[in-house]
Amino acid sequence: MLAVPGELPDTESDWVFEFKWDGVRAVAVIDGGDVKLWSRNAKNMTTAYPELSGLGREFGEGRTVLDGEIVVLDENHRPDFGLLVHRIHISNQSAAVELARSHPATYFIFDVLMIGGVDATSLPWTDRRRLLETLDLDGVSWRVPPVFVGEGEVTLEAAVRLDLEGVVAKRTDSVYSEGTRSQSWRKVKLIKRDEFVIGGWTDGGGKRVGGFGSLMLGVYDDDDLRYVGSVGTGFSDVLIADLMTQLVEFETGIDPFQGGPDRPDGHFVDPVMVAEIAYGEWTRDLVLRHPSFKGLRFDRQAHEVNFDSMGGLGRRVR
Repeated sequence: MLAVPGELPDTESDWVFEFKWDGVRAVAVIDGGDVKLWSRNAKNMTTAYPELSGLGREFGEGRTVLDGEIVVLDENHRPDFGLLVHRIHISNQSAAVELARSHPATYFIFDVLMIGGVDATSLPWTDRRRLLETLDLDGVSWRVPPVFVGEGEVTLEAAVRLDLEGVVAKRTDSVYSEGTRSQSWRKVKLIKRDEFVIGGWTDGGGKRVGGFGSLMLGVYDDDDLRYVGSVGTGFSDVLIADLMTQLVEFETGIDPFQGGPDRPDGHFVDPVMVAEIAYGEWTRDLVLRHPSFKGLRFDRQAHEVNFDSMGGLGRRVR
C-alpha cells in the first residue's frame, strides 16, 4: 500500500502520524523461522540484509507478514539514504555480511498484514497497530517506531527539528489495500526528493574525461517520458566509473524523451534506470533547480516514475 503526496489533513482527529523514513520499503514474510524480504517491485532482497534473518526467531508457528522500511542510521541515529545505497543492490552473500558490519541496517516495522497465518489486511489501522504492538518487536536490527494520534502539526514540527524527510498521515479506519496508492495514506515531504528516470548522459570534461558530465532525467507523463533537466552533482569518482559501466550497457541511439525543453548533446539510454534526486524546486516549465544525485533506486520500476507520484507538480503548465 502506497501513500499519495499531499499536505497535512485539515481535521487531524481521524488520523495518525508517523515520521517518514529515508530508506527502502520492505515486506518481510516470516514462516517457520525463515525470513524473506521483498521490495516494492517484488524483488527478493533477503541476501542483502543478513542482520535481519534473526527476526524469524521472534515468531512461532504460522506465517507472519510485516511491512516497514529498511534504513541505515548515521552517527546521529537518523536514517541516511547515502549510507543505505551501498547495501541496496548487493547479491553476494559474503559482501553483504561485510556491509552489515560497516553499514548495519535497521528494519522500522510499521504494519502487520498477517499474523500466525491469519490475514489482517481487512482490519482497520487501529486494530493492526494493536496487533503489531503485542508482538513486542524490539531487537538490535528491528523496531516498531512511534506513532502520534491526532498530532499532525506537532509531528511535522518534530520532523523539522530532527532533520527527517517528512511525515506520513494515515486514517485510523484505513484497511490495507495492497498494491494501491490510497488517499487514506498521505505523505508530507519536508525535503524535496523524488525518483527520476535516467534517459541519457553528457560527456564529461576536465577530471571527468572518460566519464559523464551529467545525467539527463525524465518523468513519465502518461506514456511519454518528459525531460526535466540534468544532474551533474553528487557523484564521486568511483560512482561515476561504476555508473558509466551501466550507462554504456543500456546505450541506444534512440532519444527516449517525448517532451520537455531541448536536451543537451549527449548519449541516450533505454529508460530503465531510476535515480533518487534531491532538488531545490521546479521551474514553471518543469525543470529541476539545483538537483543533486543521491543514489540509484533498484526497488523502483521506471514506469512508476510519473507526475502523479510527485503530487502532480506543475500539471497546469504541461
